[in-house]
This record gives sequence, C-alpha cells and structure tokens, in this order.
Amino acid sequence: MLSDVLKAKLVLITGKGGVGKTSFACALGRSLAQNQKKVLLIEFDNFNSVLEPVFSRKSTYKHIEVESNLYVCNVTWKEALQDWLNQIVKMKSIVKRILNNKIAMIYLDVTPGAREIVILSKIIRYIEDYDHVIVDLPASGHALGVLKVPITARKLMRTGPVHEKSLEILEVLSQETTLPIVVSLPEEMVVNETLELKSHFQKELPFLKQPKVVLNKACSSSLTVEEGILLKALDLQQNNGLAPSECLPFLRAGLWEKELEEATEDALQKIQYGYNQQALFLPILGQLGNNSNNSDSMNHGILNNHRVVVEQMTSFLNKHL
Repeated sequence: MLSDVLKAKLVLITGKGGVGKTSFACALGRSLAQNQKKVLLIEFDNFNSVLEPVFSRKSTYKHIEVESNLYVCNVTWKEALQDWLNQIVKMKSIVKRILNNKIAMIYLDVTPGAREIVILSKIIRYIEDYDHVIVDLPASGHALGVLKVPITARKLMRTGPVHEKSLEILEVLSQETTLPIVVSLPEEMVVNETLELKSHFQKELPFLKQPKVVLNKACSSSLTVEEGILLKALDLQQNNGLAPSECLPFLRAGLWEKELEEATEDALQKIQYGYNQQALFLPILGQLGNNSNNSDSMNHGILNNHRVVVEQMTSFLNKHL
C-alpha cells in the first residue's frame, strides 16, 4: 500500500470516528517529509485545529511549515469562499460587500453543496505546489457526502463557475494519482462499516480508485497453542475463585492480548475478502501506563498520548516507505 502512497499526489484519508485517522494522516505526512518529500497536510474545515497537540502549532487557513518539508493548513469555509469570490468577481470591494452582507452569507451557508465545492476547489489548487497533499477528511459518512457533491453540482448547474469547478474537481479525483485511504480498527462494528464503505464508494463514487485500508491498533499472533490452553485454564480457575491473586494482572494482560489477536485476524480476513487486498497493519501504540478512567479493553494498559502515538507511527512507516 505504501508504494501507492509514494505515487499519489492527493491522499484522501477517512474512517469511522475514533479510529485514529488524524493520527495516521499526521504520521504519514511526517514520514513522507522525513523522506525528502514536500508535503501539505490539510484539515477539512475544522472549527478547532486538531493538529496542534502533535505539532505544537495551530493550523491556520494560510499554510505554515511545522517541520522540515511538512506544511499544514486548515481550509475553512469563510476564508475559502473569499478566495473563490476573488477569483470570480475580481473586484475586492464587491467581494467585501458580499462577505459583509448577512443575507448573502445566510444564502450561501444554506446553499446545498456550496461549502464543499468551495473547499474542494481550494484543496486541489495546492496539488501542483507539493509532492503530496494529504487531506484529513471528516468521518466516513460525512466524507462520502463531501466527495459526492461535485457530481450533484455538475448535474444541477449546467453552466457557470460552479459547473466548471465541479468538472475540475471530478477530473482531479478520478486521476490515478488520487488515493483514498480508509482507516479501520479490529472491532466488529468498525470493520463492518469499513466493508460497507467500499460498496458506497463503488456505487456512488465510481470514478474514484478503490480505497486502500489501514488496520490501526492491530496485534499479530504471538501466543502459542500451549499458552492459549493455559490462559483458558487460568481463566476458568479465576471464574471459580481459585486463581492466585498475584496471577490476576498477568491473566488479564494475556486474555486482553489473546482477544486482540483474534479480533485482528478476523478483521484482516474480512478486509482481504471484502477489498481483495491486504490491509496495512499498524500495531497498537502509545505509552505504557494504567489509565483507570479508560474502560476500553482495546487500550488497557496503554495511555493514548496523541503526540507519542504519531511519533511511534511515523517510525513504523519510515521502516516501510
């Protein structure tokens, strides 16, 4: 999959909320930049920047360099609209009057697809200036809606700037150098949504390449058959109140690892069958610790420090790029 990333000019990253798509987008951008590629990482119309915890700088509409070869920006609706109007109207005084007119802005805010077309048109303008443009799209359902807008706009607007921009966006999205990536987790609900997303992409975005899949927080098989049998026996003793108390932390850790290994294997098989491809395998990352407020068994004993996760993920990607 990473060989496809190296060929891609535009990388579109999505996935169910909470799967780590932003962490992966940051790590991928940083890894490519460390491999001497000029990279732009784009937030898609975020009210509050989510990149600040990683790069210690808040992304703004104007792209800024946060590390060598790595730039970030947040393409927001109002600023992108101003750029759009400046391109079309050409007279700044008229553009200013439009932007200051409350009725005009309300109309533009509620016009279906206007926000998406304006933001996407701004994003594709960056492609020529960078080796790779990585877009951290919204969660999968919203992302699908965003990418469908140019199709609808092209049909509704037979002429004019919206029609022309829609054609331009669709042309870029349909190129071989545009790569969609779906980030998933070894959890049944998330994997099922990942598989459903492929069907939606095929049906509603047939011009787009089939997405590549990243399986985050995965765990390769490490327990032997004998260790599995021992865990089952200890678990049975625990349920009967016979297991020594000093064994319980090790038992919980072993059962957690076994559960994650089985979930990972199941997820990889389903993705292999559904997408006819192998998913990129990302191990569970973070700081070892005991987060008593975290009831998620997938993260037991792991503190999910965003900056640390991205650093570790970057190191992992660097070994495979």
